[in-house]
Amino acid sequence: IALVAGAFLGGPAAAGAETPALPAVAEVAGAASTLAYDFNGDGLSDLAVGVPGEDIKGVRDTGGVNVIYAGALRLTAKGDQFWSQRTPGVPGKSERGDRFGSELASGDFDGDGYADLVIESGGENLLAGGQVWGAMTVLYGSKSGLTAAGAQGWGPSAFPGRTSDEDNGVGGMRYLPGDFNDDGYADLAVGYDVQATTYPDGWVFWGSTSGLAATAVKIAGTPLAAGDMTGDGVDDLVVTSPTTPSWTKPWQLLLGSAATPLAQRLDAPSDGRYLETSDHVVCDLDADGSGELVRIGTEGDGPPYSLLVQGASATAVDAATEFTQPQLGIASDEIWHGLACGDLTEDGAADVAISMWASSPDGAVAVVLGSTTDLLAAPAQVWSQDTPGVKGHDEAGDGFGNAVRIGRFSGRTYAEIAIGAPGEDNGRGRVTVLRGSATGLTDVGDRTWSQDSKGILGSAERLDQFGYALG
Repeated sequence: IALVAGAFLGGPAAAGAETPALPAVAEVAGAASTLAYDFNGDGLSDLAVGVPGEDIKGVRDTGGVNVIYAGALRLTAKGDQFWSQRTPGVPGKSERGDRFGSELASGDFDGDGYADLVIESGGENLLAGGQVWGAMTVLYGSKSGLTAAGAQGWGPSAFPGRTSDEDNGVGGMRYLPGDFNDDGYADLAVGYDVQATTYPDGWVFWGSTSGLAATAVKIAGTPLAAGDMTGDGVDDLVVTSPTTPSWTKPWQLLLGSAATPLAQRLDAPSDGRYLETSDHVVCDLDADGSGELVRIGTEGDGPPYSLLVQGASATAVDAATEFTQPQLGIASDEIWHGLACGDLTEDGAADVAISMWASSPDGAVAVVLGSTTDLLAAPAQVWSQDTPGVKGHDEAGDGFGNAVRIGRFSGRTYAEIAIGAPGEDNGRGRVTVLRGSATGLTDVGDRTWSQDSKGILGSAERLDQFGYALG
């Protein structure tokens, strides 16, 4: 993708900015009382869909985000929104290759009871040496949903201490909301989307009544996952071990607290062998009120893979419990890419979804149910567009599972899972939503969404990549 340099603005867009020529029209957010992605405060999770390949007014790959709101029975196109850097009030300028919508996250950063949306522009701010810095935007929630009022934007200057020789910036990052200082406002940890000692730093933006801080605080270690692992009601932060090889101390836990947030560090014990870990998520698998860290691990480039599960207390990190592909009932040649978690069965224990978007021919998602007795209950349920009852067809390059999110998208009893397939239909993209049940996922009532869906803003075009990111 060709990229064009351009300054990223920290304030509102200039007056007279044009809107796109378009048709008319987890999960803890960090603040204890606010559900992540509940942009209008109705107690249900809404669905944000990244469309980073969107072309607007002839500008290629400038990107956009569709927001589909929850309803009593299902997600609904009523009130659908489309956001881009051409939307009045959104910081920044729409440029070729910006890829606005390449990553998404949510937290209640201003503590008003409405969840807010973090949007990455992964191709923004091309530097002189060809490196991409990227940019970050936050849209704030309200009674009527997301609004451009008070929108914020951040570029390179907001991340102190970054050295010029690092070849990755805000683009391709992890965005991890959590209330790390127990003040009722979600904070945002940001780090490189890699686990490597060559990228040892991370940053935290503190939340407040006016939203996220203009400048981050630098921390040692790249943020990997966030959540309350000690059961004290305050979110903790998992980071890479900044000064030791990953096989000696694979990660550290930074404890959240009101008095000294993220100051106390606990070392995770060695895995006993060298493991590459490709994704991390904190979720309460056994319904005991404390989150466990779930990691994807492999001894080489993989497969085979394992899920590594670890709990913690206020004084120590537990040894990892390993679940191999055969133990989980997943074919040993499947390639794992990412994790999501949420309670699909309404038993109080979080379930884990494993992205296998590169599985032949078009991708798949494996769901492993949480268990109060064994942490994870085998066998996993594997879903693809080849699964009977699931809409769509297996086609090479669909990337089914490239993005996965579990949320309560309706007032029904069970949560649902949204699965992105950005390569569907020559890259136009599609999102499939499957319902949870007492026994896991079900194809009953499944639904698909795209920019061809009635009431959804935008026009489905080749290489739009609708569903590349989900939030």
